Amino acid sequence: MLVHGSVYRPFHGEHHMIRINTTTTMDITNVDLPLQVDVERCNYKAGETSDGQLCIVYASHDDFLLHVWIRVVDGDGIGIWVPQNILSLSVEIGRVTRGWLGHLRVVQVRSGYVYLSMKCITPVGILRCWFLSLSLETMKIESLIHGTFGDSAYPYVMAWPPCLIGDDGGTGHEVEGSR
Repeated sequence: MLVHGSVYRPFHGEHHMIRINTTTTMDITNVDLPLQVDVERCNYKAGETSDGQLCIVYASHDDFLLHVWIRVVDGDGIGIWVPQNILSLSVEIGRVTRGWLGHLRVVQVRSGYVYLSMKCITPVGILRCWFLSLSLETMKIESLIHGTFGDSAYPYVMAWPPCLIGDDGGTGHEVEGSR
């Protein structure tokens, strides 16, 4: 994930991430993870809050808890992880998925939103998958898409294709009466 000109990548099996400063020197450094993160399952992602702060989001597999830490600099100038929130997701995910609970995975953290996927096998053997978004500000979960497909999808931001922009700069998709 790119945050403030640095790329953060998990160092699988280790209790730190690799940080590559892409803006000036291309320095490579290690950033320790919060001790509570289970690095063996790798169900965490680095990202940014809505105000651009570096954060770590970790989802525990056994109890559907989502842990959020923010990286701050202490009085000695040392970067530390400060717990911001621990949220129980089982009730909210149960509401969105109509009672189904399964394997939860953190897909991405971007601009104050956590993107999650969850999959489970129904009693009749059908694989059900959900892609969810969680606002770090409101802590509200929304279902983006669900169905009977694999959970290998990743959110991304894409510019509106120039060929679909009209001469007036509009997309032609304005709702009647919205002006």
